[in-house]
Formats: sequence, C-alpha cells, structure tokens
Amino acid sequence: MAISPTTQDVMEALQYGIVGAQGSTTKNSIVTSHWRKSAGTAPTNPIAFEVAYQTAIGAVIALALNARYTQTFTTARVINDVTNMAIQTTETDAGAVTGDSMPASSSAYILLRSQYRGKNFRGNKKLFPMSESDTTAGTADLFNAAALTRLGAIAAAILAGFTDSTGAVWKPFILSKKLSTLKKNPTVIYGADVTAVLINKRVGKMKKRAVASVY
Repeated sequence: MAISPTTQDVMEALQYGIVGAQGSTTKNSIVTSHWRKSAGTAPTNPIAFEVAYQTAIGAVIALALNARYTQTFTTARVINDVTNMAIQTTETDAGAVTGDSMPASSSAYILLRSQYRGKNFRGNKKLFPMSESDTTAGTADLFNAAALTRLGAIAAAILAGFTDSTGAVWKPFILSKKLSTLKKNPTVIYGADVTAVLINKRVGKMKKRAVASVY
C-alpha cells in the first residue's frame, strides 16, 4: 500500500509543565502530540483546538501524575504552513496523585501504533512524575491496578480524539518528521492515524530526566 501525504490540517500540541524539586532540582516536562483534522468545514481555530485538547487530553494526563507536577501552558500550531505562529494558553492543572513521588527519571511509557510498520509510523508518550503508590510490594517493578486504570484513561482519550467548538474533529496522528518537509513551504506532511494505544506495565527509566547530583 502506497503512503500518501495528508493534505488536511495537522495540529501540533505541546503541553508544558514543571516538576517541583524534592531535594534536588526542578525538571521541565513537555508532552508533544499531533492531531489530524478529519472533519469540519470551518477554518481551523488553534484557540478552539487548545480548549478542547485541554479538556480531553491535558487534564486527563494530569490526573495520572504526582502532585509535584503542575502544568504551566500549552501551545498549539497548524504545521501545514511554516509561517503559522503558535498560540500559547496558560494552564494550571496539577498532578492529582498525592504522596511520595518516584524519582523524576522514572516514567510511564505509552506506545502509539498505526496501520503501517516501521519507526516512522510509531509514536510514544513518556509521562512523569509517577508516584510511589503506583506500585505495590511484590510487583514493584510494575504499575499496579490503580495506576494502570489512570494510564488506561489517557490511552482511551488519545485514541478517541476530540471535537472542538467549531465542529472540527481531531484524530491522533503520528507525524513522520523524517519523511515530511516541515521547515519550508510548501510543506509535505507524511504520517498515519493512530489505530492502537498500548500501556507498558513496567516502570520506565529516562536518564536525561535525572535530577542534579547532591553532595
């Protein structure tokens, strides 16, 4: 099957947050996602998109994170034209899980799959900070049922997509930056719709999120 570039609007959402210091340094958090406009005749409105994104996705992500997380703002931009400027909206959703946090380098991994094979058509989300209460003695290397339920809500929300106030329907999209032309006009956007969202039950690790050493 030949893969053709999409001519529909594709929106890039960057959800920014900060993870408060707990003995060392703070860490910045960015959750990036792309969304294809699959229906709707009104001109694409980034502000309407961001409001719908925050309700359907941003707030649900915060519900799975430790209370040391605070969302600061979200940017939204149509990537079909490199001259489009991102709009920035202040957001203040906080992580909903109280109690001790896991180290900032510990994360939850969510895999996004499409109908095509290859790394150009797979995506992922690496979410942090997670909480110590997200694991249980005896299976401490794995997230427990409560944590998996919260992560499952994120997976379901991503797969479902959302509709904004203009009637635009936004579907989760895996953007291939390698195949696409994104830095000059005319842009050419290659990618694929998300067809499955899977949760890794194992507690993940990201070295670049490790906090500064304390002596």
